[in-house]
Amino acid sequence: RDETNDSLISIAVDYYRHTDDARRKFLSYYYKGRVYFNAKDYQNATLCYMEAEQLADEVGDDYLVGLLYAELGRIYDIYYDYPKSLEAYQKAAECYERIGKVGHRNYMWYYQSVVCRNMNKYDDGERLLQMVLLSAQQEGDSELEKFCLGSLVMLLVEQNRMSEAKDLYEKE
Repeated sequence: RDETNDSLISIAVDYYRHTDDARRKFLSYYYKGRVYFNAKDYQNATLCYMEAEQLADEVGDDYLVGLLYAELGRIYDIYYDYPKSLEAYQKAAECYERIGKVGHRNYMWYYQSVVCRNMNKYDDGERLLQMVLLSAQQEGDSELEKFCLGSLVMLLVEQNRMSEAKDLYEKE
């Protein structure tokens, strides 16, 4: 359920802020950030996520830390801060890679490719899309495969590589 009211989670943050329970403190800040994000209050969401980030090493849970960096990547992307978005998505991908969450990692690579395209880093974007496409095919993720092919076509069009874009479009 996507909450937009922070009244309940604020109680948890206030409580865990004064404890040594790093995991619950991390989660309370993370979920408060999610509530703010759902309410489109990106500034407060970022502040909560940054509080959670300070606890990432103590928590030692790559899945949770990966979720956090994925959310930070989304916010930085919304604000067109592409270098920070790219860095956050890279950190999320590294977390997911360490714990074998290939599907999660693939989506972080895909989001990195989108950011690279927005930064006109076409070679990096294309390399990432090729990596995602191969992995998505191996994992049987047809939805992500479609996203990648569409993004590859658009990337080629943006570079005026029309014949390659046409060939790829017609192939799929």
